[in-house]
Amino acid sequence: MSQFSPGSATGQQFTRFLRGYAIIQGLVLAAIVLAMVFDVITIEQMIPLIIAVAVIGGLVMVWRIMSLRRNTGQQRPGGVHQTPEGDSDSPGTVPPGLDGLGQKDPMARFRDPNR
Repeated sequence: MSQFSPGSATGQQFTRFLRGYAIIQGLVLAAIVLAMVFDVITIEQMIPLIIAVAVIGGLVMVWRIMSLRRNTGQQRPGGVHQTPEGDSDSPGTVPPGLDGLGQKDPMARFRDPNR
């Protein structure tokens, strides 16, 4: 799973979401603990509330990550598909010895050099 780069628009959106998410989760959990301290709710009520908050928060987190990944996939330009195979003269291909990101391929020394 690739991560969002910090400088991109998607990375900034995700960072802003995480900050808001943390603030809301903290406030909700603090409210539950304060309700317990002031005898508004009992411990038998507090435990299911904390579990419910965690489950709902996890679902929101997964939904947001999936929507950001879906939006990122739609924004990528199509048409140029880079594959490691192919001759180096054709446009849109990666030279031998480099992976799809342009980095040195660590397995290149184990492959057939005549391929």
